[in-house]
Amino acid sequence: MTTMSIPTDGVDFLLYINTGTETTPVWTVPGGQRGATFKRQDDEIDDSSKTSQGWKDTIPGLRSWGIKADALVLDDDAAFEKLDECYFWYGYYKLNQIKLVTVK
Repeated sequence: MTTMSIPTDGVDFLLYINTGTETTPVWTVPGGQRGATFKRQDDEIDDSSKTSQGWKDTIPGLRSWGIKADALVLDDDAAFEKLDECYFWYGYYKLNQIKLVTVK
């Protein structure tokens, strides 16, 4: 049985940032959010050969994901400061520091 996913508008999501620690998370919403877009992507590796009979064959390659959030930046916003810290210390922070939650 195939399930269909229902598109959801970006304004129906809130982005939460862990401003605490991994052992004691404190989930904080960055102020001034307007919308959010979640994107996942797989690169394609061409796997075509002479035996493909003229058809293109591909296999999945590297995967990536991202969240784009439209917002106003507010002074002294702990969540925005944590996002800034995560950006500059790329690789140190794990994916469990950010979550996207449906509000409807």
